Amino acid sequence: YIDMADRNPSIVVVGAGVAGLAAAKKLEEYGFNDVTVLEASEKFGGRVATAALGDVCVDTGAQYIHGASEKNPVYCLLKKSGHLNQIPEMGKETFYSNKGHKVDANFARCAYEAGEEIIRYRGSNTGRSLGEHYAEKTQSVIDSLQDDDEKPRMQSVFALVGKDMLIDVGASDLHRISLDSWQYYINMGDSLNVAGYDGSMFQLVDMLLEDFPKDRLLLKREVSKIKWDGSFSVYPVCVICENGEEILADHVIVTISLGCLKAQASSLFIPSLPTEKMEVIDKLCFGNIAKIFLEYEEAFWENDVGSISLIYEDDTPASVSTNKMQWLKNVQSFSVLRPKERLMLDQMTVKCSPKSILCTKWRSNKFIKGSYAFLPVGVDGQVMDTLAQPLVGSRHPDQDLQILFAGEATMKTLYGTVQGALLSGHREADRLAAHYKKTVAPTSTTSLDKQV
Repeated sequence: YIDMADRNPSIVVVGAGVAGLAAAKKLEEYGFNDVTVLEASEKFGGRVATAALGDVCVDTGAQYIHGASEKNPVYCLLKKSGHLNQIPEMGKETFYSNKGHKVDANFARCAYEAGEEIIRYRGSNTGRSLGEHYAEKTQSVIDSLQDDDEKPRMQSVFALVGKDMLIDVGASDLHRISLDSWQYYINMGDSLNVAGYDGSMFQLVDMLLEDFPKDRLLLKREVSKIKWDGSFSVYPVCVICENGEEILADHVIVTISLGCLKAQASSLFIPSLPTEKMEVIDKLCFGNIAKIFLEYEEAFWENDVGSISLIYEDDTPASVSTNKMQWLKNVQSFSVLRPKERLMLDQMTVKCSPKSILCTKWRSNKFIKGSYAFLPVGVDGQVMDTLAQPLVGSRHPDQDLQILFAGEATMKTLYGTVQGALLSGHREADRLAAHYKKTVAPTSTTSLDKQV
């Protein structure tokens, strides 16, 4: 029997998104030197991704720092490295109706803030849907208005707030989202959009890759089977890749998306995952967001415009859901990347064709299968703790962490965020460090993990 503190365990991390890379980097900092990262696709980063469009690099995946404050480790890392210095002011918000008329910005902003206050309600054990709550509360605001002309205008802005929430959550219908979704959530402050600038989110991936041994980062290694609770030579776990390669390990940290777990969990693990874990994977929802990038030869908007929101005059809060036949109605806002000096017409009737178009396809990406997790009605966020529970073998259950789980969907306090992914990776690295009685404090990352 070898004392745990003297062991040099073999650790495999499945998935090189933010959770996987954060776990691997922190394990290295703890002094573990047999850490291998397996990534199924051709590039690192997972749902933090970029693509070239013209001469600009755009964020096709995560673009928001949810909480631009010192509480947020993602913000701290990017700020410390100087990557947030180049982000310019976002420019002013403008609002247009679907008839092409400019909507009074003051009215739209005030109505939007009123709607946002209602929709951001943090329910606790209500068992209700966000859609039901939002339709009910906005209706009572509309009923209280004296001016009948203002009612439909207010209603259409409230609908825009609902559509924006569908994007935040990744859902197709407000009635699918639990009103109790943010019961355990940690609010780290206002969001910062880093899309399309040199300080893009991908800088975080580069920072996590820094100093990690390149020969331990293996791309195009799709994992087809994880055999655990076995005896493979002296190791309890055997990871089998699609190409037939087998990697033996003491511990495997699984960081694949909830979408992939939904598709593969029943066939990926031998023996199967415990029933309670499979039930959680089944219960949780994995949303989908698509981004469309349009590149124009010349800008047709005013130089100081940062975003254009579209308000559909016949929309109501109760009608907010996505519809495949009317998907265009759910393209409700445009963000300007690198605005050029041109005038936008007051009536948006100018015929202008984009020079190039780029559309993301996260749902059909076989190694991701969507955007991020959300809680459906009737599901308590505590189920994410069940998903995060490590699996121990039957031989030495008291000293045995064979399969560990990380990723945003394992964080009831921060799911759907980049810092949720990052901190979940740190959590599992800390778990293994404690297991091996490692006490060396990590250097370059953050002590904020303890708050979660």
